[in-house]
Amino acid sequence: MHETTWHPPKNAITQALIFLHGRNQSQAATLSIAQPLPNTNTLLVLPSAPQRCWYPGSFLADTQENEPSLSSGITHIDAVIEKIIEAGLSTDQIILAGFSQGAALAAEYVGRVGKVKGLIAFSGGRIGPWGCNWEEETSLSAMPMLFSVATRDPFVPLKRVKETVAHFAQRGANTILETFEEDEHYVRESEYAAARTLFM
Repeated sequence: MHETTWHPPKNAITQALIFLHGRNQSQAATLSIAQPLPNTNTLLVLPSAPQRCWYPGSFLADTQENEPSLSSGITHIDAVIEKIIEAGLSTDQIILAGFSQGAALAAEYVGRVGKVKGLIAFSGGRIGPWGCNWEEETSLSAMPMLFSVATRDPFVPLKRVKETVAHFAQRGANTILETFEEDEHYVRESEYAAARTLFM
């Protein structure tokens, strides 16, 4: 069963950040990764997948191999966004972010649905096998997006992240790609700094 924890800011809420965890990441680890991002007016929202896994296979597998978990995760994000809207914010005040598997799901959600102010994808790209052609053509109308990944990341090929960036740029998004000449799979301070500049 999907769950969600809500972390209100110190001051009046002016925006919300939904942050999606990586595969098998604990709530504490996710909070530790997400906490450097919000400012004092940001509602931090941490959805959680069953068994801490948004979908069972690789994000490079055939999409059907990750169903029904993949569609269930997207539906849960929709429900979270609706609750934020009910609380008084608009979609123009909601940022969707994630790390690793969570970044892939965040990118997939934006690719399919849009419906947010912007996207932060730490070490992740859109879901689908090599050679897939994402069919969506709806405009993303200058939506800001930050992608970041190590050039030799052991789990996330740089090629897929570049394909994702190109796909979103073709749909009108303002995309930024940060790469790092190493093989570590984590979020660096420079990635946080880039995200804060764009979104916070």
